[in-house]
Amino acid sequence: MSLIEEYVVQHSEIAGVQVTCTTYKIGATFHCVVANVEPGVNVARSSGPTRESALISASHKAKQSISNA
Repeated sequence: MSLIEEYVVQHSEIAGVQVTCTTYKIGATFHCVVANVEPGVNVARSSGPTRESALISASHKAKQSISNA
């Protein structure tokens, strides 16, 4: 059973919207969830071999999602 490791929450702004970016590691894979601060809805998710790759991918998806809203 894999445990969550290296859990980090960062506050940022994407396309003018305040978001939280939560990253964590399960096994050898990093995961990232980007959520809107208001109203607290998940906007994008991504995974990758490094924290940075997961964060970049999820941020890109979030920017597309927010821009299309």
